[in-house]
Amino acid sequence: MHNTSALRLVLIVLLAVCVGILIGQNFAPALPAVRTASARGVASARNSSEPRASEIGSAVSHPVTNPPAAGTNFTARVAGVDASDHPTIPLSEVNAAIRDALAKSDMGKRYQALRELARSIVISDIPAALALAEKMTNPQYRNALIQALVERWAGQDPAAAMQYAQGVKNQSLRQQLGNAVLSTWVEKDRAAALAFVAKLPAGNERNQAIQSVINALARLDPRAAVDLAAQLPLGQARNNALQNIASQWAQKDIAAAVAWIQSLPDGAQKNQIMMSIGWQWANKDPVSAAAFVKTLSPGQTANNLIMNIASSWANSDPAAALAWVLSLPANRGREWAMQNVISTMARTDPDAAMQQVDNLPAGRVRNQAIASIASALAQSDPDRAMEWTLALPAGPAQTAAIRNLISNLSYSNPDAAAKLVSALPAGPLRDGSIMQIASGLANSDPARAIEWIAQMPDTISRQNTLSSVVMQWSYNDPAAAADYALKLPENDARNNLLGNIASSWANNDPVAAVTWAAGLPNAQSPYPLVNAVNGWANSAPEDAANYVAKLPAGDLQSSAAQAVVNTWSWQDPASAARWVETFEAGDLQVSAWRQVAQSWGQNDPDAAEAWVTALPRGDARDTAIGALCDALWRTDPTSAARLAGQIDNTDLRTKASTSPTAAGAMSPRSDVKTMYNVLPTGNGVWQIGGR
Repeated sequence: MHNTSALRLVLIVLLAVCVGILIGQNFAPALPAVRTASARGVASARNSSEPRASEIGSAVSHPVTNPPAAGTNFTARVAGVDASDHPTIPLSEVNAAIRDALAKSDMGKRYQALRELARSIVISDIPAALALAEKMTNPQYRNALIQALVERWAGQDPAAAMQYAQGVKNQSLRQQLGNAVLSTWVEKDRAAALAFVAKLPAGNERNQAIQSVINALARLDPRAAVDLAAQLPLGQARNNALQNIASQWAQKDIAAAVAWIQSLPDGAQKNQIMMSIGWQWANKDPVSAAAFVKTLSPGQTANNLIMNIASSWANSDPAAALAWVLSLPANRGREWAMQNVISTMARTDPDAAMQQVDNLPAGRVRNQAIASIASALAQSDPDRAMEWTLALPAGPAQTAAIRNLISNLSYSNPDAAAKLVSALPAGPLRDGSIMQIASGLANSDPARAIEWIAQMPDTISRQNTLSSVVMQWSYNDPAAAADYALKLPENDARNNLLGNIASSWANNDPVAAVTWAAGLPNAQSPYPLVNAVNGWANSAPEDAANYVAKLPAGDLQSSAAQAVVNTWSWQDPASAARWVETFEAGDLQVSAWRQVAQSWGQNDPDAAEAWVTALPRGDARDTAIGALCDALWRTDPTSAARLAGQIDNTDLRTKASTSPTAAGAMSPRSDVKTMYNVLPTGNGVWQIGGR
């Protein structure tokens, strides 16, 4: 009987084990697959097609020197975010994630999505992800994703991240990446970061690297940062670095920071560094800061430090600050310090501030102190503020107080501001106050704001105020603002206003803005349609280009086309260049080539050079190369000089070889109105193709 019971017990245990195994196999959550680091290089985005996920492993040139061990979570802690806070995505889904990010309706959301994407990529996949990022056509978004990936990589393997950064051709991006990596590297392995910087050749990039290390080191070891700053050449860069060290040092140990500054040789540099921590010193130890000031010789340095101490001290103990200021010798520094103390007191004790303002001599400092009191009173007791201000003697002090009072009330309490204006005599002060009230009402009640403007005499100020109000109106209700603007007298001011409304409208609803602008009578200014198309190109350049291609040939189409090229070439120069290829040969195409080369050269000079040198020989090619030289002169003069030698036109080649601006390239975001004015009028018909 006993043996039978034991046998039954064994069978029950075996059955439970088998059931447990069966449940585990069928219902247990799947574990994530373990990745291994097979990345070997970053493929060029310009020399190969987009790799398949299976091909990326052998295409990356910057190895991950310390791959995570098998079975660990590969998403490292970066910027204080633990891996568990962010799910990882496989490399095969990165391209789709990039497309999803760029499809966001808002620019800020696109950048945020790209940052989130960088945080979700497995550390060992970052080199391969960088190869995919390099293939993005929009330079702004491409650089943003590259920087986010490199910064994250630096948190795990700064040496490998720096190796990638140094291989970037674009000098500006290379410096940004290098500085970001160094900031992380110093915190992770100071000795290695310093050793890396020490091996850099002398020059601007080495100085930039030293400054990046100093910025990070100042938080950790300010004395070491001071020693490193001595390696910078004498000048503003070293002075700025020392001031930054002093400021960060003062946050941690004000006494030590002050002792170091006092040990410096007397001179302008010491005074500037001392001024840079004046506010912090006064905030932590105003008594010792005030005592130190008395050891300085009279002059601008002492006056600036006095003002900083007075402002900071008044926030914590206005009575003590006031007593100290009154004990100072009567000079300009004392007056400015008094004004700072009174302005601070006005927020907490306006009655005391009113009493003390009489201690100031007549002049600008006293006028500003009175204006500060009026501003402070306007927020707490508008009626008393108006009563006190109107009781002041007529003169500059009262005028300054009224202006400050109106400035505050026009936004917070326009009815009170109107009451004050009604008590003012006719004249410039009243007209200026009306303008201020109208500006304050523009967002909340544009119709009432326009009624106020109608009270003003017909002057340039009135026209400018009206334009400003209508523009603010257009941000909330562009259709209503446009209808009102069309009723204004026909002149250049109205034309400019209509163009500005179109730009504002296009930022939120480009199709509606273009539809409205296209429906205006032919006699209207071309600016509304050109500006609306330009705004459309910001969000949907291909759609804007297709619309422009359907416009009647002529000056308006040419202006709109140039507007699209200006915007598109800054976002996606390769696509803009393909569109410009469809233009008929002529002045417009030459101008468009120039714009594409200028924008492309600032973001990706290698790709720009490959494109521009492949253009058919002629004026368009020569002008484009000249524009690229213009973009390269400040960052890569050697390449600029080399490219200038490929220009066939002797005059253009000479100019491009000797002057950074000789090619005459437009800035990437040229004003549309100016651009329209420089286009020929009625000479030739340009055919523009759609895409």
